Amino acid sequence: MQGIEFIKQMLLKSLSSIKPKLSEMVDEFSRQQLTTSPFSIQLNTNNFFLLRKIAVKNTNKKAKIQQLKQLVLQCLKRTERNKTFNKQRQTVQIVGAGCGEIELLTLKAVQVITQADVIVYDNLVCAEILQLAATHCRLIYMGKRFAQKSSTQDEINQSLYQLAITGVKVVRLKGGDPNVFGRGSEEALFLAKRGVKSEFIAGITAALGCAASSGIPLTHRKVARSVTFVTGQRCNDQREQSVIDEWQGLLSANSTLAFYMGKEKALEIATRLMLAGADGRLPVAFITNGARQKQTISFSRVDQMAQAALNIKQAGPTLIIVGEVVTIGAELEHCLAFCSQSVAANEGVYG
Repeated sequence: MQGIEFIKQMLLKSLSSIKPKLSEMVDEFSRQQLTTSPFSIQLNTNNFFLLRKIAVKNTNKKAKIQQLKQLVLQCLKRTERNKTFNKQRQTVQIVGAGCGEIELLTLKAVQVITQADVIVYDNLVCAEILQLAATHCRLIYMGKRFAQKSSTQDEINQSLYQLAITGVKVVRLKGGDPNVFGRGSEEALFLAKRGVKSEFIAGITAALGCAASSGIPLTHRKVARSVTFVTGQRCNDQREQSVIDEWQGLLSANSTLAFYMGKEKALEIATRLMLAGADGRLPVAFITNGARQKQTISFSRVDQMAQAALNIKQAGPTLIIVGEVVTIGAELEHCLAFCSQSVAANEGVYG
């Protein structure tokens, strides 16, 4: 029997016919309440014990029936109200916008963006992507920028929740992939704990996009068996042995290191690497505005990367790649330049 139907039928029963089925009744209540919104959780804790108390209370039969009916009506009204409330809520789409131009946006992301009623977007979403939104769609900027006043994560979480419970289609649009230093899981958990569902839609993260657009492989069977994504925002100049051991582990694994948001922390990154035993000649690449038309690439090495970072004057996000794969990318760039010269020469001869 469905939980809600069980509750309705109890309104017509006498206490004498219900009492032998008390255990079953409590189980049915529990199952029904737990399939609705978090507001019903309070009914489980506050009302089911009261239900048991009514059944064993030493009062006349008529009073027990009346008390039981009042309790069941309360549960029923709350359940129906929660069902209506849940129907109004939309699933929040937490979408990766990719790391560059609109061409790197996935087809699924395009679909949900064009259908959105509200888009809450961050600092790294390009203007062309926002132009995909419908004319009725509200665009709400809630981004974060280094050393500038930005929305707090709690403010973002609260805004997503308040929008979701109004019943509109909400898209949370983030640069790159929402779960690679994007705090997508934090927002999803915040919503889920309040009864709001969410869905992740993957985006091309900066390390993948920048590596591809710069011709630098993140792995190579001869020089890099793995790749590690590291946030530069947590790279303080710490010298604790545990920190040094952690970085030594990354280096000994021949792992390519991709540092997000690391340009301003280049000195700290270099210090940690050197303390962990990195060769000062280990190649480094700075990719600014990666996968965009104004992309620039600066090559350096670990013992010179702090100054190299200071020399970057172009505004925009910068990804740092550290490892021997940078040499592979530089070699490829040289070969491609030679190919271009050969093609131009041939066109001059045969054109």
